[in-house]
Amino acid sequence: MALPLRKLTIFSLLLALAAWSAVGAHHLYTEKVRPKKEPTPSPQYQTADIRQEVLSSLEEDLEFCGIVKDSIVSDKGKFWLICNGRPFYALYENGKVNYELNGWSFLKDQPEILKELQDNHCRLYQTTDDHQLSFICAEDEKVRKYTFSTADFKLTKQSEELFLNEIFLESWRAKIFPCDLSSTIGVGWEDEFLVELTMSCRDYNTKLYFNFNKMSFTLPVVVDESLSDEEKVQQSVELPHLFFCNLDKVQETEERRFLVSLDCPKTGKLMIDYDLNLGVANFLFNKEEFVDLFFFVGIDIFPFLEDEKVKYLTSRQDDNYSYHYYLAGKQVIVAEGLKEGSISQVYLKDESLK
Repeated sequence: MALPLRKLTIFSLLLALAAWSAVGAHHLYTEKVRPKKEPTPSPQYQTADIRQEVLSSLEEDLEFCGIVKDSIVSDKGKFWLICNGRPFYALYENGKVNYELNGWSFLKDQPEILKELQDNHCRLYQTTDDHQLSFICAEDEKVRKYTFSTADFKLTKQSEELFLNEIFLESWRAKIFPCDLSSTIGVGWEDEFLVELTMSCRDYNTKLYFNFNKMSFTLPVVVDESLSDEEKVQQSVELPHLFFCNLDKVQETEERRFLVSLDCPKTGKLMIDYDLNLGVANFLFNKEEFVDLFFFVGIDIFPFLEDEKVKYLTSRQDDNYSYHYYLAGKQVIVAEGLKEGSISQVYLKDESLK
């Protein structure tokens, strides 16, 4: 039997309204609980980001590195690098870069080599492009040479020479001035260890020091007692690698201590502080002229850095001193002086196994 038209219409409307309500309610419900999907960074991006963070962090420590290999899992990583020309091992975890033994902790896998270098107080002083590392060791005054493999970061010992033969006779004496060695003696001074070299230069008794802590030579000082103090200074000035400079002025600043001013064309003024009481002399540089002058006179301080151009990196200060950092080839050198004074000490950045 057919329903009346009015009843059918009301019934149809009620059915349609119920269906719409169900669909709409479901739609509103699903929109409400649907989680917001965040973009997930790709693993490649995370890895590249960590690598860059490691390199940037090490650069802040004046370690200029290239990654040889790494192992990165999530936010942790192990890194084998070449920094300032030498092998280096670092860890990354929780956003921080950590390393032990000044980056030499990979040598824990070669305990006999690690012990030899530590026990003899060895410091790195030279690296080569063919992965040769040369250490000067204060304890037994020897030079030890190793090669290292970038494949497994293992060191292989190549040779062992007396410091005098390798550094003085083959380096300083051959390149600076042909003096004859008379005697040597180890000297402890404050926290530093030096070797005092007594030589005959132009038939005059002369002294020279090598500082194992700083990996650098002082300038030679004529101490021959047959000469007056002024004559000692004048003879001393002719010994370093200063053929391009002209003597300008000699001034006695205190008893038996002299300040020598040199006029060096195209590079600027250069000063030398001669202390005849100690038999020690050092260059005094103006920071503004250091780069130009060091190219010519750096050989007197570091004979093994001959002809290396220097590039300014950065400067830091403490309460009394300023420290200026330069890159010479692959080595970082430190130029130190009083806060408002000249640079009075130049030495290699410490790359020892500390």
